[in-house]
Amino acid sequence: MTVDRSEPPIQYTATAADQVVALFDYYEAKERPAAMSSLLDALESAWRIIVGAPDGGMPAPTPYPQVARKGVRWLHVGSYWIAFRQAPRLTIAAVFHDRSDIPGRYQQQGKAAW
Repeated sequence: MTVDRSEPPIQYTATAADQVVALFDYYEAKERPAAMSSLLDALESAWRIIVGAPDGGMPAPTPYPQVARKGVRWLHVGSYWIAFRQAPRLTIAAVFHDRSDIPGRYQQQGKAAW
């Protein structure tokens, strides 16, 4: 198997990137550097899990089965729910703190966003 190293093995959707930036901005405004570090750790752990087992994860966050969607898998890493897609390539589609209103955000942002 040949690995294409010209692109990162996982990309982020615009929605997921915006969510991560919003979380960092919130933690920075609240002067919570430990929370920022925890988010980075969770994203790195998710990256390793996804690359190591792209067929893994769950169909939806355990408390929110209503957000299950074909082609989207979920991981609970640290205090974050992270959604990812396998096709057309590995992509982190959403990042939520586990106390977030995930179903509400799902409706607000639209299914197509992630």
